[in-house]
Amino acid sequence: MRCFYSSRHIGCCVSGSGICSNCKILWSEEGKRIAKTSDQLFSFNEGKAVTTIHESSKITGFYNISGRFFPLSECFTTYSKPFFYDGHLLVQEGFDYRFVNSEGHLSNESYSQAFPFSNGYASCKAFRNAQRRTSPFNLLLTKEGEQVAFSYEGKTFDVDDIDFISSVNDESIGIVVAKRRLYLFNGKDRTITPVFGRKEEQDLKKQAKTESGTSGFLSSESDSTYIMSAKCGKNEWISILFDLFHTPLSIKYLDREITYKRKEVAKPNYTSPIRMKEENGKYGIYWNDKEVLPPQFDELSTCIGDKAFVRQGKKYGVLQVYKD
Repeated sequence: MRCFYSSRHIGCCVSGSGICSNCKILWSEEGKRIAKTSDQLFSFNEGKAVTTIHESSKITGFYNISGRFFPLSECFTTYSKPFFYDGHLLVQEGFDYRFVNSEGHLSNESYSQAFPFSNGYASCKAFRNAQRRTSPFNLLLTKEGEQVAFSYEGKTFDVDDIDFISSVNDESIGIVVAKRRLYLFNGKDRTITPVFGRKEEQDLKKQAKTESGTSGFLSSESDSTYIMSAKCGKNEWISILFDLFHTPLSIKYLDREITYKRKEVAKPNYTSPIRMKEENGKYGIYWNDKEVLPPQFDELSTCIGDKAFVRQGKKYGVLQVYKD
C-alpha cells in the first residue's frame, strides 16, 4: 500500500467536525483516509513519513503506511534529512546523535557525530568516556547495530588505530584510514584493501598515506564536497572527493580516475484515465474525454487509477469512477 497526503494548507475536516487550519490529510492509495495532522509532514521513505513542528527542526514523530503514529520527544532532524534509511532515522538529541528504528525506539548508544545510514552502514564517532566526552574513536555501524571490525592480512585494527571512516557509497565502497594508511572498504564482504597510486602497484611502502593524523586531512572543496589528499611514495599524490555525508564520490589516482555511480531513485508513476477540466474556476471530472461530473469542485489534486481526490469548500473527499 502506498500513501500520500493533500498538500494545501486549508481546512480538511469532514462534515460536522469543525475547521482545522493548516492541516494535512494522509490517504492510502486505495482512497482510505488514515490520518490528519497539523504538523509539517515530509514525504514517505521506506514506508514512513516524519513530522516536525512547523518551521522547526523539532520532530514530533512519524507515520507508517497504515497511519499509525509513533511519537518522539526532544529529537531534532539532522542535515535537513528527515527520512528513514536502512530502517533507521538519524536524530539529534541534545549534543548527541541517536538512531530511531521503525518501531519508534531510540538506540541505546549515542554518538558525538553520525551520518545517516547509507547502503547498510552508518559512519559514527563516539567517546569512550561519554560523561566527560573524552577519548573519541571512529566506528562503522551495520543496520543491525553491530560495529564493523577492520582487519588486513590477519591483523585486526584496534579502534585507536582508525583515523577516519567514510560513509558507504552506492557501489558499496567506503574509505578507511588506519594509522594514516588508506584502505578501500568493500561493504559486500566487509574486507579492506590498500590504496595505491597506480593500478598495478603492490609495494606496501607506497601505500597511500595521509600527512595528518586523526583530524584535519579533509579539506572543504565547496559547500557540499570535501577533498582528502594522500601521498604515494615521495612526491606523488592522489585525491578522494567526498560529499557532505563523507560518502566517496571519486578517486583521482596517478594513472586514472574513478567516478562512482549513484543509484537513481525511481519515482512512483501514477497513471489514470481520469482527466480534469477547468471552467470558471471550477473543475469537472472526465474519463478520458467522457464527462463524468460537470465542473463543480474547487480543486482536483490527484488522480490515481480510478480514483480522484477532490476538494469542495473546506472538505476533501475521494471519488471512485467506474467504467460503466
